[in-house]
Amino acid sequence: MNRDMNNALNNDTLRRIEMTALILENPGTYSENDLSEYFDDVSVQTIRRDAAFLREMGVNIHSAKRKYTIEKIPEVVYNEMLCVYLALNRYDTIKNLKLIKKRFNKANSRKNAYADRHKDRTMMVFVKILKAINNREILEIEYLKESDTKPVWKSVTPVRIQRFYRSIQLEGFENDDENKLRFYSFEKIAGIRFASDTISDTGIQEISVHKKSKIKKYPDMAEYFSTVWGVYAGGEPEDVVLRFPKEIGSDLENKLYIETQDITEKPDHYIMKVKVRISYEFISWLMGWGGDVKVLKPQSLIDTLLSKSKEISDSYK
Repeated sequence: MNRDMNNALNNDTLRRIEMTALILENPGTYSENDLSEYFDDVSVQTIRRDAAFLREMGVNIHSAKRKYTIEKIPEVVYNEMLCVYLALNRYDTIKNLKLIKKRFNKANSRKNAYADRHKDRTMMVFVKILKAINNREILEIEYLKESDTKPVWKSVTPVRIQRFYRSIQLEGFENDDENKLRFYSFEKIAGIRFASDTISDTGIQEISVHKKSKIKKYPDMAEYFSTVWGVYAGGEPEDVVLRFPKEIGSDLENKLYIETQDITEKPDHYIMKVKVRISYEFISWLMGWGGDVKVLKPQSLIDTLLSKSKEISDSYK
């Protein structure tokens, strides 16, 4: 596909999403002719095709008195459209992409093979991961954690590829266990094995059979991540209550940290309630406030903070 064709496809997608946004913001305002003019004289026939395409996606778009309205968009479709729109940012970059490509390609592993030195398998790795997600197939990754001295092979049922700042991570269920959702940074993946692969010298090795996930129904990921602080999930959701002084809480009130947050102003302080999976990220955030935050509950979190504070204090003795 040449660049002009690729840009055309991207432009079609961007236009349909922008068209949706316009109609949602001003229902019953735009006609086919209005939209045709808005999008630099795109034909009315193109607008009709866009509307038909949106209907196929599940967007309830229709024309009343020749003006478009949208009655409903399923939440999953709404989310997908936003993700696609953001993904088409041509100025976005992926952190350490050259190192990731080098790791997956290992082009020098067969020094005498000219063709192998010019192969780039990195993009196909991402394509195969996405196929494994859509087909609910298990894959294996060779992963290096900070606590390990060498990479360890892990069986993973992939759920999605997630961007975090400029980095990329694979999210999936370890050992096909729906209670073990784990996060794997691509920068720490040394190799991947897919079903039916036949390449064995590049970190992508052969598995003779397709391994289908036995998880009957994936958890609602939107609901799951509504209680996740930052990127990495902790254990089960817990009710946390925090107290902030008045001068801190007034600024805190304008911050969006997590869907479950509830910040209430009191006469001389602020109370922040969250249902959250307590993780290292959340604990680090709390410790960053120093004496400006007091944990009121749960007691287990209070004990953890006291223990970590003592470790820091003891290291300076």
